[in-house]
This record gives sequence, C-alpha cells and structure tokens, in this order.
Amino acid sequence: MDNISIDRECIDLRLVEQLVDEEQLCALGQLLKYAHLHFVDGKKSLTEIVELLEKTMDEKGLDEITTRPSARPRRQEIFACINRYREQTMGAQKKTGKV
Repeated sequence: MDNISIDRECIDLRLVEQLVDEEQLCALGQLLKYAHLHFVDGKKSLTEIVELLEKTMDEKGLDEITTRPSARPRRQEIFACINRYREQTMGAQKKTGKV
C-alpha cells in the first residue's frame, strides 16, 4: 500500500505518511485520471486543478470520480500524488528528449 500505477508508471507514495489505507490510494489514482480527462489543459495551475477536484467531490461526491470503494484523500495528499507523477513524467521526457 505505497504506490499506484498510472499508464504503466508507478507513483511511489511511501513517504506520504498520512495515507493509511488502500481506498485512499484507489481514490488518488482515480482523481489523477479524472483531472487529466476534465481539467488538465495546459492553462490551469496545479492549485486550480486540485481546487476543481475538491469542488467536484464536495458538490457531487467521490462517487462522481471513482467507481470503486474509495476514501477521500486530503488536499495535501492530492498535491503529493500529482507532484510525484509530474516529477516522473517530466524526468522521462527529459531522458527521451520529448517535452
């Protein structure tokens, strides 16, 4: 219970100590996918994207985002997950020369 996989990329969340169960990990993976499909457009900041995710969860519930049993992660956990994913994908782009 320390990582999630998105597009064959493993996001290491071992150092995010507040994560306590697999349902939170499930929700984080689904939130990343939902954000990519609905909010990531190259114009919004990370903070704006997280705020939109939280607004969606507040107004429509976590069930709007995930189909599996999930526990709502806190704001800082969402930031940590997205930051770790971005660091990995940016590192991969630098290695391949693609940006």
